[in-house]
Amino acid sequence: MRYQPTFILGVIVIEPDIFEDERGFFACIFSSDDFKQNGLIFKPTQVNLTNNRQKGILRGLHYQTSPFSEDKLVRVVCGAIFDVAVDLRGTSSTFGQWFGVELSAGNRRALLIPKGCAHGYLTLTEAAEVMYMTTQGYTLAAERGLRWDDPFCQVGWPNSPVLMSYKDRSWPLFDPKNRAEP
Repeated sequence: MRYQPTFILGVIVIEPDIFEDERGFFACIFSSDDFKQNGLIFKPTQVNLTNNRQKGILRGLHYQTSPFSEDKLVRVVCGAIFDVAVDLRGTSSTFGQWFGVELSAGNRRALLIPKGCAHGYLTLTEAAEVMYMTTQGYTLAAERGLRWDDPFCQVGWPNSPVLMSYKDRSWPLFDPKNRAEP
C-alpha cells in the first residue's frame, strides 16, 4: 500500500497495490502489520456499510466526543464520493481546515481520518456504497456534527447536496472559540 499524507496531520490517502491477471485483480486493502510498518496504529472495532441510492446525497459532517472519539478508514465499494475531513483538534495548526478527495470503486483509494476530525461525504454517482471501519463503536450520547455549509470550515463541495437527513441539516453552527478536543 502507498500512504500519501495530506496537509492535515493524520489524514492520509491510502492506495492499495493492485495485482492483476486474466481473472481480475487482488488488492490488500487493510493490514495492521503494514500500517504499523508505516507508523500507523489502527485497531478497528466496527465496520459499517452505507448504501446511497442517488447522486447528491450528503452524509455528515460527523464526529464523536472523547472518550468515544474514533479513527475512521473510509473506502468506496461501488460508485464514487467526495470524502471530507475537517480538523477540529484545538491544538492543531490546521484547526478548522478541511481536506477532500474523490474516493471511488475505480480508483480504490481509502481515506484515514484521525480522532478529532469531523467526517462527511457527498455522493458523485447515482449509486454509491461506502464501507468504513472505526476504532470505536457508535455512541449516541457522544455524537456531534457540523453543518455541511458551516461558514467556520467553508468546505468546497463539488456540488450542492440534493438530499440529506434532518439531523445533518440541523446541526448548530460551530463555535470556533470552542477549541476543546472533540
